[in-house]
Amino acid sequence: MNPLRWLWRLYVEQVLCFEGSTRPVSLLRIAIALLMWSRYAGHTAHPALAHTPDIIALNVLFWVSTTAMLLGFQSRWAAGLAGVAGLAQFYWQGLHLGVEALHVHHVYTLGITAALLAATPCGGSFSVDRWLALRRAESRGEAAPPEWGPLWGQRIIAVMVCVMYLGTAYEKSYWHYLNGNAMEMAYTTLYLGSDVPMPPVAKALTAASSGVVWALEWLLPITLWFRRFRWVSIGLGVLMHAGMYILIPVATFSLTMCGLYLMFLDPDEVHRHIDRALS
Repeated sequence: MNPLRWLWRLYVEQVLCFEGSTRPVSLLRIAIALLMWSRYAGHTAHPALAHTPDIIALNVLFWVSTTAMLLGFQSRWAAGLAGVAGLAQFYWQGLHLGVEALHVHHVYTLGITAALLAATPCGGSFSVDRWLALRRAESRGEAAPPEWGPLWGQRIIAVMVCVMYLGTAYEKSYWHYLNGNAMEMAYTTLYLGSDVPMPPVAKALTAASSGVVWALEWLLPITLWFRRFRWVSIGLGVLMHAGMYILIPVATFSLTMCGLYLMFLDPDEVHRHIDRALS
């Protein structure tokens, strides 16, 4: 078979025609809304800090869209508008107005994930939209609509995760990181002070952990796609991000990445496991 034709067929089958349960994208919708509240609500989106018309308008958009997103009311519109609000926090307040705390990768990740959720049926489960659909079906004497929909948007989010890993792995592909010096500088600044030398054993562990993180960020974009390696890959990824969350101030980034692993799971398997857990 022609390789290009095979790739096109694979793309059509696995992306454009990919369908399944709406539960994984709906769970991610809830998680991202809560993480956006956690990241923004305490400071940049707090009403007491809104002193100009542009920030007031941005805060109104943020609170209305993320609340609707969390509840699952007009879920796709809500997710899209929450993505606009999140990306505006990054570009307008972070880049243009110079708010350093917002011009960081975990702020952008939240915004772009919310925006991409608008391309999924993220209100098909665990939502006001689902409740209203059930009420309409009941009033008409019809069967309950299935929690099912086109999931090409889920695939796009999964690809985004892979691109993020590959980008960070490429950026770490230099000797100063691989020999542990870059991570050692971060640890000494956070824990010991820049004038205190790190013990030899700690230096060796730092170099080893740097290599492990670098290797995982190259491997995960590949192994996450294969059922045989998926759960081991997710477990290693969760451990890596948990370590980052505990040791380095990465804010919501680790929790966001762990939530994004839902996009690599078989949606129908997730649906069955939830039914089994609730039965």
